[in-house]
Amino acid sequence: MLLWELFADSRVKFLQITEYYYSTFYCRCDFSGFFLHPQNKSVNNLPLVSPTGIKMSISSVLSADAISSALKECQGPDSFCPKKFFQSCGLNKKSPQEVKKVFGILDNDASGFIEEEELKFFLQRFSPGARVLTEKETKGFISAADDDGDGQIGVEEFTAMVLSA
Repeated sequence: MLLWELFADSRVKFLQITEYYYSTFYCRCDFSGFFLHPQNKSVNNLPLVSPTGIKMSISSVLSADAISSALKECQGPDSFCPKKFFQSCGLNKKSPQEVKKVFGILDNDASGFIEEEELKFFLQRFSPGARVLTEKETKGFISAADDDGDGQIGVEEFTAMVLSA
């Protein structure tokens, strides 16, 4: 079963386009039908546009092998450590821009923050078959990254945590 993310773009109201995203494909709906096409292509010569730029899959930043290896290390409940995970998958070796792209993928509601509810599904964003983080792991993740104490992780907080791993 595929999980889709919904992105509405108010900047192209005249086109009334809604974008759905999964892995390396976009599915566009212009209310006359759905079009499935490879990422970075256009539909009927309409460019791909989203509020935060074109979304990417995590596998465009990290290799599938690195993701798989990192997920294997935290299969058991309460075995997840964010910094160890970032080291294992190699995200801590990526550029700040690449880390911010990954943040944009993890920020499911495009609020600019990763909230506790989104963080529960952190591992599933890397692989749909991965487990859900426990409440203890989720709270520990937020505690480790939330520098301003607002209970959520902003892009700069996330980037700083990843690159310090």
